[in-house]
Parts: sequence; C-alpha cells; structure tokens
Amino acid sequence: MSERKPAGWGLPLPVVPSTGNPCFEHACSACCHDTEMILTEDDVQRIEGFLAADAEAARRLTAGEIWWRTAGDGFMELCTKAAPPAMPGPGRPCVFLETEGRCGVHAVRPEGCRLYPATWDEGLRRAVLDDDCPHTEAFRIPRATGDAVRRLAQRLEAERTARRKTIPHA
Repeated sequence: MSERKPAGWGLPLPVVPSTGNPCFEHACSACCHDTEMILTEDDVQRIEGFLAADAEAARRLTAGEIWWRTAGDGFMELCTKAAPPAMPGPGRPCVFLETEGRCGVHAVRPEGCRLYPATWDEGLRRAVLDDDCPHTEAFRIPRATGDAVRRLAQRLEAERTARRKTIPHA
C-alpha cells in the first residue's frame, strides 16, 4: 500500500514575490548565516545528485565537510561552515555560500530557501515573513506561497515523525 501524501505534495513551489530582487540589490546573504534551514528528504537527494554530477560544486566544499545533519529534534538541517563567524557577515555561513555571497547550489537549493523569507508560524497557523530578514518590506505572501509554506511545514513534520518511528528507543 502506498503512503498517502497531503494534497499538493510534489507540486512546483512558487517563489515569494518581491519588488525587484532585494537580496541581490542589497548584496544581502543574512539568511545564509547561522542558518537552521530544515531539509526535506527530497532536498537532500536533489543536492547530493547535483554534487555528484558537478565536480566543481563538490570541490568547493572543504574536504570531508558535512553539509547536512539530523538535529536533536529529528529534523534534517543544513550545516554552517566549521569556521569563525564570517566577516562582515552576521555569523557562520552556510556550507554552500560562496565568498561573493552567492549560493553554490542555487539551482537545486532547499525548498525552504526557495520560499524564504516566508516561514511557517505554528502558533498563528499561517505563513509569515521572518523578522530576521532585513528586507521583508520588499516581499509579500500571496495565497499560493502561503499554501506552499504550509505544505512544506506539514511535509517536514511528516518526515520527522517517520524518522522517529525508525529510531530504536533507548
């Protein structure tokens, strides 16, 4: 029997509409520092496939550098570089953030990165713009984006629950 997935899973994710491209216009990569970006299993597979096919992208990772991990709460998350805080950046950069401030895996970046600065607020039960983004005034959350953020939050929780079921209890 196949696993039942919520409606909308597998649909292409809409991008968060903005006026222009505030990240590029302000040379901003704040969201790529000290990130706790949660990953779907598809994100991991897609990025691993990209790194296997693109020797140059793989070479930019420090030898043996781990780019994702399973956190204590059971979510899979993107790692930051094992280095001191980036200067003049706000903290430790994502392992894929290149020195010029561009994403080294932009074409296959995680779904959460595609939707940022829209995030899911569990307390409000809706998508909101993350206060950590210094340019939220340039973004908006139309219904399609809010729906995509909700579906992503549901999927991340479902995957975490499935992982927890496969981990033996101590």
